[in-house]
Amino acid sequence: MPSLHTLDSLRRYRDYRLLWTSNFCANSAQWFQLLTVGWLVRELTAGSPTSALLVVTVGGASSLPVLLVGPLGGVLGDRIDRRTLVMVTQGIMAIAAILFALLVHSGQVQVWHAYSYVILIGVGLAISRPVRQALIANTVPREDFGNAFATNTFTIAGTRMIGPLFGGVLILTLGFTWNFVVESAFYVTGVLVLLRMNTPYRFAAQAPNPGRSQAPYRRAHTDKPVSP
Repeated sequence: MPSLHTLDSLRRYRDYRLLWTSNFCANSAQWFQLLTVGWLVRELTAGSPTSALLVVTVGGASSLPVLLVGPLGGVLGDRIDRRTLVMVTQGIMAIAAILFALLVHSGQVQVWHAYSYVILIGVGLAISRPVRQALIANTVPREDFGNAFATNTFTIAGTRMIGPLFGGVLILTLGFTWNFVVESAFYVTGVLVLLRMNTPYRFAAQAPNPGRSQAPYRRAHTDKPVSP
């Protein structure tokens, strides 16, 4: 049985709670998208002998950018303000989702549109996912890293169960368009939450560089907030 202390990071640190909430929204959007695009492609290709193949490969296409662009996310996260990078990336993803919703609503959507869309969103996820993970170290002191990272896994496991369930119900009741609207809303909500978040432990995740002064690194290990 999980210890009650598992949620300590959520209880103690306001900024971590905000990050956790934003991550929950981003992961929910991802599962909404995976379910809805696959289902949409199935409807678009109904009766085609390649229908099953297209449904499977459209899901795989969303993961392709992780292999190609994933390392770039870590590099950018070390060079650009992490919170800003996540907000900009998710803002672009929100715009893409709402535009795709309009395309679906128009009735002009084609299979290649779906592939293009999942690849674009996949690029955004490949960039933002490692940065969102790195932000955890900017919102809790060093001694709570383990607890915070463990608690963050709930945003993945939980949304993996909840997202497809509600996404499926939404498709059956309101159709595909609203699922992409909800996906966009999740991204926007995640951005709005991050607007309220600070990163008091700015140096906590940075390793010492032999070519620089070690003062920031030593200061991080005091586990005291460092003013932005």
